Amino acid sequence: MKTKILVDAKPLLSSLTGIGRYTYEILQALDKCKFDPYFNYGFISQEIILPKKQNKLTAKDLFRKKTIDFLKKIFTFFPVCLKTRARLILKKINEYKLRKYKFDIYFQPNFIPIDVNANFVIVTIHDLAFIKYKEFHPKDRIEFFNKLFIQNIVKANKVITVSNFIKQEIIDALKIKSEDIEVIYNGYDEKVFYKRDEAFKASLMNELNLKKEFILFVGSIEPRKNLKTLIKAYNLLDENLQDKFDLVIVGAKGWENSDIHSLIKQNKNIKFLGYISDKNLATLYSSATVFVYPSIYEGFGIPPLEAMACGCPVILSDIEVFREIYKDNVIFFDAINENDLKEKLFSLLSDIDLREKLSKSGLCYCKNFSWTKSAKEHSDLFLRLATQ
Repeated sequence: MKTKILVDAKPLLSSLTGIGRYTYEILQALDKCKFDPYFNYGFISQEIILPKKQNKLTAKDLFRKKTIDFLKKIFTFFPVCLKTRARLILKKINEYKLRKYKFDIYFQPNFIPIDVNANFVIVTIHDLAFIKYKEFHPKDRIEFFNKLFIQNIVKANKVITVSNFIKQEIIDALKIKSEDIEVIYNGYDEKVFYKRDEAFKASLMNELNLKKEFILFVGSIEPRKNLKTLIKAYNLLDENLQDKFDLVIVGAKGWENSDIHSLIKQNKNIKFLGYISDKNLATLYSSATVFVYPSIYEGFGIPPLEAMACGCPVILSDIEVFREIYKDNVIFFDAINENDLKEKLFSLLSDIDLREKLSKSGLCYCKNFSWTKSAKEHSDLFLRLATQ
């Protein structure tokens, strides 16, 4: 008999970055011979709905999705207190609609479970930034988490997290027992992120009007990503190096980024490309001289893995989770020291042999991680719990 599983799939309704990517990779790998999946978007569907792939939706589901999209746009204009209240009302409506269903497993990939009639509740906690670094989140998000996270996480029979670093933070901050927490690493899509040939690279560089070698950053443009430190470090490089290497920034808009965009505009060698497709992103990774990821806090950090898979040498902020995940296959710098990052950039940009060494090391090391492996570990856990 198939395991009847409900998954909160609302993260799929936005661009597939972060939690959206994680949710998609786990869901699309569910074995239909073993699972009978139901996806909760605020309404129940058995289709995986992506932002730009709605051709398989029924007219009813498409109408529901467009209604939710419309409501989300309206909510952006609400003050913080009304945003939180609106979210709570929608949560209650969603719970009411789900009362008629019964599931073996309820999987919440996005922190906060709702009241569902299920034998086992599994919740993924990606990080504790909303507790440890409240300044890295919009006020309405913090208020929503304050009202709902602690009181709802107790419903979980099992917590999944993405690193041993975050597991220990969960034990310390939430007093959840170690045996109730499962660490399953994230991965990368090896069918998309691989080293591109020269023809692919030349075509995209021409399309994006990138005429020089470049340093690459990929991530949401928001405070936690620490992009200011990277820009300041780049500005400290000698002019001849800046003239030889552009700084290319790729990522969704994020929030609290007006200062960052102001810094970008002050240097003609800094290029902001915005959000681009995974296929083009893989070509950018393959083309970059160096990839830099200067985050102050992460639960895992996927972009460095994607860069490695495309043969790009990587520089990372020296934070505990990056030491755990990436070990000695990258160069580390003091996360809040632009002078240290400038020195590390100069060292790598000036040393072809070191870049080649890191490229080869990364190409080999990244194969320890994949979404296929991660999805299988999730499915095995779901089945193990369902048969208890």
